[in-house]
Amino acid sequence: MLVCHCHRVSDRAVAQVVESGACRVGQVVRATKAGTDCGGCLQGLREVCERYFDQRDRADGLSAVG
Repeated sequence: MLVCHCHRVSDRAVAQVVESGACRVGQVVRATKAGTDCGGCLQGLREVCERYFDQRDRADGLSAVG
């Protein structure tokens, strides 16, 4: 699914950046350019990032404390 239409960034691209070590939405934005044009995707991008951060943390055996 496309997360950012302006830069054609998919949820898979976001997952790859998170798997490579990104732990903040800003790091995903810098790596993919998602959200840097019209900004219409920012809320959805945040949600996708949080989902992948949570998945990674659970896979690593970490608890999400927030």
